[in-house]
This record gives sequence, structure tokens and C-alpha cells, in this order.
Amino acid sequence: MLAGNIMNKKGFTLVEVLLGMMILTIAIVLATNLFLTAMRSNKVMTYNLKAYYLAQEGIELTRNIRDTHWLHNLDWLDGQGDADPTKLEKGKIYSINFKDAISDWTEVDQISGMYVYFPWVIASAGNTDDASFNPYNEQLKLDGNDGVIFYRHINVLSRVGGDSVLIQSVVNFEDGGKKNEVILEEVLTNWKKGVL
Repeated sequence: MLAGNIMNKKGFTLVEVLLGMMILTIAIVLATNLFLTAMRSNKVMTYNLKAYYLAQEGIELTRNIRDTHWLHNLDWLDGQGDADPTKLEKGKIYSINFKDAISDWTEVDQISGMYVYFPWVIASAGNTDDASFNPYNEQLKLDGNDGVIFYRHINVLSRVGGDSVLIQSVVNFEDGGKKNEVILEEVLTNWKKGVL
């Protein structure tokens, strides 16, 4: 009687075991792919967010240039063509970064001997109509992380009406050979109704 009970019990066949292993393997592979895709997406979003903040900082630097000049009753746009290194000129592309330390006061009025500290450094990088302009220029390089390097430049595009100027802050970076770009635009108005 004992032998009959053992013979009547059914177990898993080889086909059922292989089918179960195949379903389990597919589920594990899909879960792993989903996890890896989420990790890659998170990395790209982190880089895009950093690029956005660097572009926003470029807009704030430009606004600071305008306001610092106006506090000293100076024009912040170089309309006279005197190549003042503290001013911006329409139609130009600039690299603008914060200074590392408080130094290098600039004399802005030789008659009164007035000196002003500008907390930023302006370097011209080209013209906005220059087709050979390279946004991955070493002069525009900013610190990156995880092997990703960011490049920022500021475009002073044009006057928008009589009392405002269109500014573009552009940040470029490469991630895995793919080129990415974040562009923020701001219209800086003549709130002082003076020298602009």
C-alpha cells in the first residue's frame, strides 16, 4: 500500500521546471534593466540640474554687472567701443565667472580716484554672429564632476525696445559622447531709467 501512494503522487516535470526558471530569469532581467535605466536617468537629470543652476548663475552675474555699474552711476554696456574690461558689449559672447578672492580693485574715475571692487571677471569669447565659435572652449570651462565638464558663455544679444537688453546664458556639457545644452534667457530692463 505504501508503494502505491508513492507512485500516485505527481511532481514537477522537466518542462515545468524549465518554464518556471525561464519566467524567473525574464523577471530578473527586466527588473535589472529597469533599475539601470532609472540610475542612468537620475545621472542625466543631475547633470541637467547642475547645468540649469550654472546658467542661472550666469544670468545673476550679468544682473550683478548691471547693478554694480549703476550703483556707481556708470554704464554697464560698452557702447563707446573703448573695450572696458568691466563692461559688456552688444553682439558679443562672454565668459563671466566669480573672482576667487577679494582683490584687484578697479579705478573707475581718475579725477576723483574712486575705486570699485567688481566680484566677477569678464573675458570676451567671440561675437554672436561668429559661425566658428566653439562652445567647448577652454576659456569657458567650469568645474564638473564624474568626468563631466561644463562650459558656460553669456550672449549679449540685442536691445529689446529702448529700455531693455536680451541676455542668454548658455551651458554646454557632454555626457557619454552626447552633447547637451541648457539655455536661459533674461531681458534686463533699465530700472534706473538712466544710463541704458
